[in-house]
Amino acid sequence: MLGELSECRELSAIYQGESREREQKRRAKAVAEDQAYCEEHNRLAEEQVQDAIRTIREGGVLQNDTVEFYRSRHDSSACSIVLCLMRRYQVEVPLRTQGWINNKLAAATIADGRCSHLRFWGHKRDRASRRFVDCMNKLTRAVLAEQENVCGTPGPPPS
Repeated sequence: MLGELSECRELSAIYQGESREREQKRRAKAVAEDQAYCEEHNRLAEEQVQDAIRTIREGGVLQNDTVEFYRSRHDSSACSIVLCLMRRYQVEVPLRTQGWINNKLAAATIADGRCSHLRFWGHKRDRASRRFVDCMNKLTRAVLAEQENVCGTPGPPPS
């Protein structure tokens, strides 16, 4: 009986060691999968942001889609792409206007370096946020100024 007890302890120690190794491998695999998931989604979100910046520089219709950045697989932050750009370029936006951007704005048309037309959700008699147009024009100037600093000359970047 005593011989079996020591043999059981040895086998138990071996089993626990193998079990720990399997658990560590499983956790490492899960961490790698989570990291790959976050990197892929953040890459796609950054592409959306770069497309929006290109639209502002070249002119066109900027759709106010939602962009979502992941800190971990279950921890992300989402906001409208216009608001994301305003934060990135440090354009101060009043809280009420931020709510209007998130809830009402559908698209903004950029032409000649300024916001020329808005499409937003609302009733027929609703008016566009005047404060938003001011903030959007500041954003457009900031994006164009950054382009001038990078290229050294105004206008579209060389191909």
